[in-house]
Amino acid sequence: AAAELAQRHASLQLQQPDGPDPVHDKESAGRWLAQELENWRGALKSAAESGEHERVLALAQAMHWYSDMHGVGELWREVFGAGAHAARQLGNAKDTAEQLNYLAWALYALCGQPREAATVHEQPAAEATGDTVTEAWTCYYGSAIRRRLGEPEQGVQLSRRSVELFSQAGYQIGVAVN
Repeated sequence: AAAELAQRHASLQLQQPDGPDPVHDKESAGRWLAQELENWRGALKSAAESGEHERVLALAQAMHWYSDMHGVGELWREVFGAGAHAARQLGNAKDTAEQLNYLAWALYALCGQPREAATVHEQPAAEATGDTVTEAWTCYYGSAIRRRLGEPEQGVQLSRRSVELFSQAGYQIGVAVN
């Protein structure tokens, strides 16, 4: 995973540090990302402004694992918002739905903005992607949003639908997180 992350970041043409490669595993990748935050964030902004949608999407996808453990809501709002825009510009419904799910997560879980998350969450048409796992994740995130909005019945319905879809896809990790 660290090698893939390093390769994706190298594709953004970030300046390589002097000396041996500082990225050997997940922990060293995390340290490098924290240390170089302003550089890769700047590279993301520059790539987004230049319309380099494939690079923006690649970075946003690579950051998903890291966002679960580090950073603040505003950072992930920016990263996944740019990723969703890039995926939409590329015409990729599945990637758009995934990035909008991550953006909704950043809004409700990290920024404390469940209403804004609900607005974002209404955008993806995950079922139109033809990808059952993506649709299941969309239901999962929707469930969390609805619970935070004080709509437990809708949250339960979405959670049950999420489990149903994850089961249908044989995606046991998704079943377990519900």
